[in-house]
Amino acid sequence: MYGGYWIFLAEASLILAWTLVYAFAASPAIIVLSRAMQGVGVAALQPAAFSLIGTRYPPGKRRNLALGIYSAVAPLGFFAGIATSGLVVTYATWRAYFYAPAGICLLCMALVHVSTSDRNRGRREGGSDAALQMDWMGAVAMAAGLFSTMYALAAASHLQTGWRSAHFAVALALGVLSLLLAAFIEVLLAACPLLPPDFFRPRSLPAFYLAALFFYAIFGVFLFYSLLYMSRMIHASALEMVLWIVPFAAGGCILACVGALVFHALPLTYFVLFSGAAWVLAPLLFIIASPSAPY
Repeated sequence: MYGGYWIFLAEASLILAWTLVYAFAASPAIIVLSRAMQGVGVAALQPAAFSLIGTRYPPGKRRNLALGIYSAVAPLGFFAGIATSGLVVTYATWRAYFYAPAGICLLCMALVHVSTSDRNRGRREGGSDAALQMDWMGAVAMAAGLFSTMYALAAASHLQTGWRSAHFAVALALGVLSLLLAAFIEVLLAACPLLPPDFFRPRSLPAFYLAALFFYAIFGVFLFYSLLYMSRMIHASALEMVLWIVPFAAGGCILACVGALVFHALPLTYFVLFSGAAWVLAPLLFIIASPSAPY
């Protein structure tokens, strides 16, 4: 509706502000709040970035290359964050780590400002999208439902009675009811639903969404337990863990760039199958690994 330029700048500013709040936080509550607001900013930043790429490059080989480069930067950024944290933990205080992301946010905002020519591209008067409206009710209901559900699942492990706790039951019930309300709004009430029923009509999409859910679940668990394995089982130092994650950055960057060059020539199903097979094998290596084995 409003274009990716202003949304990108707004969310980058949000991340910048709350990263600085995180750096000066004096209580765990402020840290949790800062992390939550950073997540809000990142969640809105991603579609804004894709919008900028989509409006700059028409469908075809150039857009594939741009998306490939965008994807290749992700593992490099991940490694840069790990490397910075390892250096900061070793030679400085943990608060210093958050100064670097704040500076990177400013740099990204400046680069987007310089490289974006059509800054007001969004809803056009008289165009096919002139009647678009923001589905605020659906957005609030979906956000509340997802937040309450995830909170219930995360809090259950810290409650004395676990899954049988009334705290868990109430949070989960609120989450489920909010998601049901969101479905009702999207199907029957919203003039411009965020998730219209036609969006789920292609038979391949539900399977893809389920695969994406499992992928990010596996990815999060893998990152947590791999770092835990390195620190507690192998007793690696922070700088050693930084070096051990180098293949992650190199492999991700190379595969993203190679994929961008051949996306137009090969079915995307092959790349999805390759990625899925890799994520099946990666956790299995930790099952058979011995803490006494060399890196």
